[in-house]
Amino acid sequence: MRYKIRFYTENDMNISIHYNIELAKAVRNLLNPKYREFVDKGGFSLGKTIYKPYTFSRLFPQEYRVINSKLEIKKGYVDLIVSSIDENFWFSFLEGLLKEKKITLYGNTMCLDSFAIKKFKRKNKMIVKTLSPIMCRINLSEQTKNEFELFLKGNVVNKACVFKKRIFSLDDINLKFFENTVKETVVILNGTPNKAYSGLILLDGDEDIVEVAYFTGIGPKNALGFGCVEDIKLKNERVIYKLSL
Repeated sequence: MRYKIRFYTENDMNISIHYNIELAKAVRNLLNPKYREFVDKGGFSLGKTIYKPYTFSRLFPQEYRVINSKLEIKKGYVDLIVSSIDENFWFSFLEGLLKEKKITLYGNTMCLDSFAIKKFKRKNKMIVKTLSPIMCRINLSEQTKNEFELFLKGNVVNKACVFKKRIFSLDDINLKFFENTVKETVVILNGTPNKAYSGLILLDGDEDIVEVAYFTGIGPKNALGFGCVEDIKLKNERVIYKLSL
């Protein structure tokens, strides 16, 4: 499932543009401690690799501006897309969200306004856009682009094996960037610069793999808000909660 969470800030906010870890902590803090422990201890794993069953987008403020390395968010609405393939994640997350009715970033409070469910239709072919960039440890060139796409294929195939409890191979999915849409950015995690890429991506193959890529993200560090993607053809959403003022 996937929800668009709408927050409201009553004051202007001034935060780092590299807010992923801070936002990841805010999302994680809404989860039930027992669920967090289950995930952290390898509830979803393949070999020694632990996979998190959720991801989220970057923030989408109603009005903002970037000044040097700071993001100035104006008073108003701020949207966040949260996505997960695990039903238990939603029981835990929504319970915490409805209890707290807010999140805090760098000491700034964003209050819950509403949330809407984003409708999803299973399909074996999908063009997606990145709602948050995909982490990459190499400089993309014509030679390394194929290598990166192969790495991402392996990533989504492994996650599909974990979350669908089936065996898949690289031949079960085709993953390709639309070359003219690729945009590079640099994100800083714990003081270390990392390259990340945004753009349009073709997913073509087994419906289960496409679904897992859609709901859990593409590439590494999804639970830190990287690799969240959206079907460019899906526009429907339905508000299911609105805070009464």
